[in-house]
Amino acid sequence: MSAAMKSDPVWRETKGNYYHLPKSKHPNQGMMFGWSILMHNGLDFDFRIDQGWEEVRKEVFSWDGRGDDGGLLLREKARSYDVNDLLIRNSALGSFDIDEHLPALNTPALILHVKNDLWLRARLAEQSSKRIPGARFASFPSPLAHYGVFQVPHVLGDEVLDFFRKIGLE
Repeated sequence: MSAAMKSDPVWRETKGNYYHLPKSKHPNQGMMFGWSILMHNGLDFDFRIDQGWEEVRKEVFSWDGRGDDGGLLLREKARSYDVNDLLIRNSALGSFDIDEHLPALNTPALILHVKNDLWLRARLAEQSSKRIPGARFASFPSPLAHYGVFQVPHVLGDEVLDFFRKIGLE
């Protein structure tokens, strides 16, 4: 995402100092390019295939903006986000490694994860949960892959509620 945003001609020309320009002239294409990448690999690949071109094309980026509704959803994201803000967020804590701190956690922990998340691997989350004393791990597959975590209350509701009851937080 960061490389995509920094590839925008406006970002490169201004070296990230574009705030004197109206929002319509900000590095919006780089933002669109980045979101296009994220939306194509943040969801389950079979889910994306099953959606069909008419739906997927709304999140397909092209530098020349070809197509009648190609990139439609990307244009909305470009209006809603700022490149420099996301670049700062993407670089925050980039070298921080939480692993050494996990055994010191002494609060009940329920680690919830999407099995087919291609960005945050379930296997690694499960390994991390084993390093936290008393932690429980629960996961499920979702066609929304990375974004499927928002389905937790609907998919793992009983398991989540049982965990909270067990620790006295009904």
